[in-house]
Amino acid sequence: MFSNSQFIKPQAPFCKAFSKNNASSVFCKYFHLGKQPKSATLYICALGIGYAYINGKRVSEDLFAPPPSDYEKRLWYMQYDVGALLQEGENVLSVLCGNGFLNEDMQNAWGSTDAPWRDYPKMIATLFIDGMPYLHTDGTWRCSTHTPYLMNRYRQGVVYDARIPAPDSPLFNGRTWDFAIVDGRAPKGVLTPYESEPIRALQTIRPIAVHKRNEKRLIIDFGVNMSGFVRLFTDGKSGTEITVRYGETLTDDGEIYAEENMRTSYFQQGEFATERLICNGAPFVWHTLLSYYGFRYVEICCEDLSALERAEAVFVAQDIAPRSSFTCSDPFLNKLFACGIQATRSNMFYMPTDCPTREKYGWMNDAQSSAEQILTNFHAEKMLLQWNVNICDAFDSEKGLPGIVPTHGWGYHWGNGPVSDGSIFEQVYRVYLHSGNPTGLMDNLPYFKRYFAFLKTREDEEGLLHFGLYDWANPNENICTTPLELINAIYRVKFNRIAGLAARLAKQSDEEFLAEEKRQIAIIKKHWFSPKGGYHVREQTAIAMLIYHGIYDDLAPLKAQLKACVEEREYHHNCGMVGLRH
Repeated sequence: MFSNSQFIKPQAPFCKAFSKNNASSVFCKYFHLGKQPKSATLYICALGIGYAYINGKRVSEDLFAPPPSDYEKRLWYMQYDVGALLQEGENVLSVLCGNGFLNEDMQNAWGSTDAPWRDYPKMIATLFIDGMPYLHTDGTWRCSTHTPYLMNRYRQGVVYDARIPAPDSPLFNGRTWDFAIVDGRAPKGVLTPYESEPIRALQTIRPIAVHKRNEKRLIIDFGVNMSGFVRLFTDGKSGTEITVRYGETLTDDGEIYAEENMRTSYFQQGEFATERLICNGAPFVWHTLLSYYGFRYVEICCEDLSALERAEAVFVAQDIAPRSSFTCSDPFLNKLFACGIQATRSNMFYMPTDCPTREKYGWMNDAQSSAEQILTNFHAEKMLLQWNVNICDAFDSEKGLPGIVPTHGWGYHWGNGPVSDGSIFEQVYRVYLHSGNPTGLMDNLPYFKRYFAFLKTREDEEGLLHFGLYDWANPNENICTTPLELINAIYRVKFNRIAGLAARLAKQSDEEFLAEEKRQIAIIKKHWFSPKGGYHVREQTAIAMLIYHGIYDDLAPLKAQLKACVEEREYHHNCGMVGLRH
C-alpha cells in the first residue's frame, strides 16, 4: 500500500522546547486527471492527527484520526473512498496535520516531552485511482507551517486564526509553498489498517442557560458533562479574538472551576482547556479539529460579545452502537445509569480512556475494572480488540506492561502490576464472552506466557509479588488496606484460568496454567486463611475477591465475614476500584 510512499514533513528546524506557538503542518499536491475516475481510494497515516481534503472538501467526517500508538512499533492508517471528490482536470489533495500525542511540548506529570518520536506533524499517503497507485507522498509535495492553527496541543487547546485560509477555504493556495522534505527519521512502526469505528460528532447540544458575567464575559451551561468541543457562530471584525475556556464544574460564585482534577499540578506550562479564535471579518462557523475537552460549562470572553452570535456544544466520541438499555420506576437509579452511560461514551476514544478532561490516556487499571460494563452496554468489541494490539505492542520482557497504553515509555515503574496488567487478559476474555469471538484470546496466548515468565522474575522466595497498583481510589485517603500481595495472587489465579481457556480454544495443552492456578491458591491459603476457613483481616475487598473467584474450602465463614464488614460500615463501601469490581 505504501511501498513507494515516504513520510514527509516541513523543512523548518524542529524545536523541542515549549513554545507559545506550536503550529500544525499543511501538505498539498496539485495534479491533473484526464478523465473522471471510476474509483479512487486514499490510504493515509497522518501523525499525530490528520485531516485530508480533496478540492477543498474533507474526505471524511472522522475526527482525531488515526489512533495513537507506540509509533516505533505500530502506525494505524485510514482508508477513504474519495472517487466522488475527484474531477476531470486539475485537483488538489491537501492534508492538515496536528500534534496530537506525537509532539507534546508542555511539561507534564507523565514525561511525554521525552517521547522518542517527537517531531513536526508528518504524513504518509498513497492515492489509488481505478485500482492503481497514482499519487505517493515524496519530496515533490508542498508544505507550510503557516496555517490557521497558530498553536495546537491535544490536551491543552488551540489558537485558530480564521484570517489564514484553511484547506477547505476557496482562498487556499499552496502552489508557492516550500517543498516538504522526506523524513530522515520516520517512525519505524508497522503500518496497519484501522478497522474499528471512527470518532465522530454524535450530538449537538444547545445551552440550557447563559449567564452574562459582565460586558465582556459569558458562562454557558450545556446541562450535561461530555467529551467534545463547542461550535461557534461568529461575525466579528477582522482580528477580534474570542476566548473559550472549558470546565466540568463551577465555583460557588458561578465561575469556571479551573483546578478540578488537579490540572495545574499535572501541567506546568501554558493555559489548559482553552481555545482562542481570531475572527476574519466575515460570518464564520468554527470548531476545533485538533483538541477536545471534558466539559459541561464554557466561559467565553471577548472585547465585543456581539461578535458571537451563538454557541453550541458538540458531543464527540467513538461511534459505537449501544448494546443494552435500562429503565425502572426509580428516577434516581435511572439518572445514575444515564450518568454511567454518558461517562463511558465520553471515554471511548480508540480505547477506554480515564477522562476526556485532563489525561486522555488508556489507563490499564481502569480498563480491567470496566471492560465487562463497557461490553454489557456497548458493542465495543472492535475498539477493545484494536486497543489490545497496542497493549501487546507495549509488553516488554524485562519491564512487563505499563500503566498506560499506548505509552511513550512512562508507566513501567508506576501504575502497573496485575491490577493494571490484567487488561491484556480481561479485554479479550470479555469480548469472547459477549460475542463468541475467540480470536483475541488465541492471539494473546503467546503474550500470556511471556507475561507469566516476567512475573516469575518479580517473585520473592515465597512466590509473592510486591509491586503494582493496589485497591486504587478507595475512601481511606487512598491508603491500601488490602494486602497488595493478596490482590496480586488472586489476579494471578484469574489470569491463569483465562490463559487455560485460551489454550483449550487454540487446541493446546492447559496443564501449565492449571498447575500455576493451584500454586497461587496454595500460596493464598497459606498466608491469609485462618484454620477455621476465614480470612485473617476483616476487610471488604479481600473477602469479596476470594468469594468472587471461588478461592475457599468453605464459603460460610467468608460470607459471614463479608456481612459483618458491610454492617460495620453501616452498609457503605469501604473499598476502591478493585473491591467495587468484585
